[in-house]
Amino acid sequence: MSIEGDWAERVSRLAIECDQRTPGHQLIGRMNFDLFIAVEELATWREFQNVFTARFPQRGWVFRGHGSANWRLKTALERECLDNVEFGNAEFPDSPRVVPMGILPDTFERDLLLRFQRRAHHYIPNPPDDEDVLDWLALMQHYGVPTRLLDWTLSPYVALYFALENSQPDADCAVWAINTDWLSEKAREKSLTDARFPADPHERALNEYLNRNLFNAGNPNVVVVADPVRMNERVAAQQGVFLCDLSKVGTFTVTLQEMLFMRMPPTSPVIWKFVIKTAERVRSVRELNRMNINGASLFPGLDGFARSLKLDLQVDIHERLQRFGLKKKNSF
Repeated sequence: MSIEGDWAERVSRLAIECDQRTPGHQLIGRMNFDLFIAVEELATWREFQNVFTARFPQRGWVFRGHGSANWRLKTALERECLDNVEFGNAEFPDSPRVVPMGILPDTFERDLLLRFQRRAHHYIPNPPDDEDVLDWLALMQHYGVPTRLLDWTLSPYVALYFALENSQPDADCAVWAINTDWLSEKAREKSLTDARFPADPHERALNEYLNRNLFNAGNPNVVVVADPVRMNERVAAQQGVFLCDLSKVGTFTVTLQEMLFMRMPPTSPVIWKFVIKTAERVRSVRELNRMNINGASLFPGLDGFARSLKLDLQVDIHERLQRFGLKKKNSF
């Protein structure tokens, strides 16, 4: 059976299993996300090109690169609040229903925003208006403050670059893909039961909704594409977009799992993880550089140029060591 067919059968079975479980034994949880995604291994540069050229149209998908195939999808705010916390449920320790309310990500996010807004004008000219919440969160994300936003890109090749740049020797990295048409469809379904949510969630209407309601209780449990009005140079260079979890629980993958079971599950995979094997890592970096995808182009300024030089050095050393049958211990 194909990967797509196996995924469709598995998700249908999981939907039935979720319906049959008692409230105290939930299948949906942060640690169970791998049950709900399609996974494929790509060993060569040519395989990567073939898959993303044939299977993914230019619109309707976003991508994210991870330096390790073992890393999960989670926001910086979620990681700070929920990682390394014992929740007291032995079978499903990360079920959102047993997370203590006092450490939910949204508990801290508003306070971080207010503190950032009070002081930002000391450091930057022309900060956003106070009511432009999405622009403020994007600015916080840019400067490293944990938020509910998760960075993605419209380019699988940009995502591959970030995966390779952050990878370790002899360890697989990964490129994730999510279908944004499916995200929009699920959001429209939620609008039928939430009068506040725009029936046609185009960019302007959705931004207005987010600015008014992001911190309110009772938001729909959906992930949406968030596109701030103010786009900094770095995000633009990376063809970047944000995905935003509207739920109060604030656990990104749990919300995605719940979306899969709204009405009818999709018939083909909408969430992919492509495991990038180590065999042609050096060639992939070289090919991306020929496409002008490197640190200098993705991070405008001297710091980006320096990042590109660092990666070039790692690749050069790797190639020279290979000629002598040697390996570098702790880098590319």
